[in-house]
Amino acid sequence: MARMIQVSPLYEGRKIIYVYANTGKERQETLDFIKQCDEKWGLNTIWIEAEVIHEAGKGTRHKVIKPEDAFVNTDPLGPGHPFFEVVKKYGVFNNGFPHCTREMKTAPINSYLRSIGLKKGQYVEAWGIRADEPRRKSERPGVIYPLAELGVTERLVREFWDRQDFDLGIKQYQGNCDLCFKKSLRKRLTILKENPSIAKDWAEIEGMGDRKGGDRAIFDRSGIPIKTLLEMSKSDTLEEAVDQHDESKTQPELFAVAAELNWDFETQCHCQSS
Repeated sequence: MARMIQVSPLYEGRKIIYVYANTGKERQETLDFIKQCDEKWGLNTIWIEAEVIHEAGKGTRHKVIKPEDAFVNTDPLGPGHPFFEVVKKYGVFNNGFPHCTREMKTAPINSYLRSIGLKKGQYVEAWGIRADEPRRKSERPGVIYPLAELGVTERLVREFWDRQDFDLGIKQYQGNCDLCFKKSLRKRLTILKENPSIAKDWAEIEGMGDRKGGDRAIFDRSGIPIKTLLEMSKSDTLEEAVDQHDESKTQPELFAVAAELNWDFETQCHCQSS
């Protein structure tokens, strides 16, 4: 989408600002990919991270960072880490309390735009929702959907990247945020089976408890603690998620165990770009 906006005559003459809001839980491949896009196409992406103000009544701001200084799964319980700071103030996020996007993406981006003199109504946000994702698209003031509006589907996106000399380099089911609660149970268990160390940070934060307790202390939508998910991922009967872009494999229809759980349900993510 960023490249299309850059070269399309439809957006000619507009001032375009590319902003990446880093949460500290994106995969390293994601950060490397953004750097490659900048090097290849000269997007001049602004890198920011959430600056959480713990004083009551003060909203999340932003700080501009250098790409090499971005948090990436390093000491997430340390001071200044966007992920931990948001949890510390607002509690653990999950389907019932999905404030991660609000505090680590939307608020910092809006804060940055205000810092350069732009107020709501003076700019539009471009969201990367495709034409084959109609459920994710809704009419919102100040938001455009370039991919959807131009009929770009997942197949066309894949064809575009097949013509490039670089790519994101992660499997379709892995996604950018390493253990996002919006991923299906099948995907999260597969990710944990491939890399059990991912569970450590999430489990430690859950183990610290939450000031509101109850559902606010568990990331998983089903109320399953991260430590339990890790044990489930070790099962020999686990049928793993597969990369949908790998045509040599097919996705199994059901797990062999615990059929009462909805293994493949996932929540649509609305993490946006500006």
